[in-house]
Amino acid sequence: MPLFDRTVDFGRRGTRRLLRNARNAFNFAHKPRPQAELSEKIAEVRSEMAALQVSVRHLRSELAGQISFLSHDISEQISALASQFEKTAIGQLDSLQSTASEAQNRLIHLDTSLHSRFNEVLNLHFPGILEQLHETAAFQLRSADRNLARVASDGSARPRPVNVESFDRVLERARRDYSGVFGPWKERLDEHRAALAVSETGNAANAADAYSRLFRAFVEYHAQGALLDVGCGPVGKPFYLSSYSSQLVSGIDPLSVQPHEDIEVVQGISEYLPWPDKSFSTVISATSLDHCLSLERSLDEIIRVMKPHGTFLLWLGSIPGSPLYRPLDPEFAPADRFHLFHFDIAWLEPMLEPLFVVADRVKFDRAGYSHVFYCLRLKA
Repeated sequence: MPLFDRTVDFGRRGTRRLLRNARNAFNFAHKPRPQAELSEKIAEVRSEMAALQVSVRHLRSELAGQISFLSHDISEQISALASQFEKTAIGQLDSLQSTASEAQNRLIHLDTSLHSRFNEVLNLHFPGILEQLHETAAFQLRSADRNLARVASDGSARPRPVNVESFDRVLERARRDYSGVFGPWKERLDEHRAALAVSETGNAANAADAYSRLFRAFVEYHAQGALLDVGCGPVGKPFYLSSYSSQLVSGIDPLSVQPHEDIEVVQGISEYLPWPDKSFSTVISATSLDHCLSLERSLDEIIRVMKPHGTFLLWLGSIPGSPLYRPLDPEFAPADRFHLFHFDIAWLEPMLEPLFVVADRVKFDRAGYSHVFYCLRLKA
């Protein structure tokens, strides 16, 4: 029987017995009885009361023990529930805080990224795009307005090369003069030859390339007189010279040269140009100067064959961070499978400054590199 029911039942029975005994004692006391019998009854009632008191004390003690046990058990359960709740609540709170912190960091990163991209577009690309659009429009206008008959206005005739050596002899000289980099250079020349045999796209100027079309306009505006194309390629008259008088064009290239009916081409390299001093009014190098063995010797040779106040039209790719070309450096390593080095105008322009006056410069920015056109005039 449950403790509460037992307690109620005990109280009821004890109370009834006490009342019955008290009533009997009262009735007994109001009837004439001998003193001995009365004393006996009183003693009996006292004994019952004492027994009831003992039972009540036992019951109270048991009740107190049960209550204490129940209280302890309930306290432990409440403590366990509270601890579990606390752990769950703390875990969920930590998770929420972590999520909130991560969301805040992502918002900060997104905000920073958006500001950075916006600033980049606003301050770098947008002005560059406008500049390039303006330059492109200017090219077309200047080219359309130019009288191409002026290309011969200085009375030039195509000069003849002198002391032309076989290409094998040229290679022997290069191996002797530039022994440190000749091997890697020859490997890259062969790679270029193989790539050109597969496709001209990306390996030679052509009408499908926007920058070839732009350089053609640049050439049409600036070039005049007898013209030498250093690195003209082995596939005929270059696209950017399409409108130029073939009778004024000479070319040199290290790749196998096909016979040309319209222009004169020599198989050779920019370090050894087989033309007399002051032969050309215009010299061109279109994405070819970064294939040379010696940059300094190539520039010296270009200057040597230019007429006084001649024009050097240079098209190059500039990759920011490309190191200065130092072929004699013990730690020198080729830039890639086609080039010993890449240009960075940050170091090239200071190299050109003592030699040339920049008459025109156009820069077309792309992701990670730029196309740059120069019109350079010899300093007096």
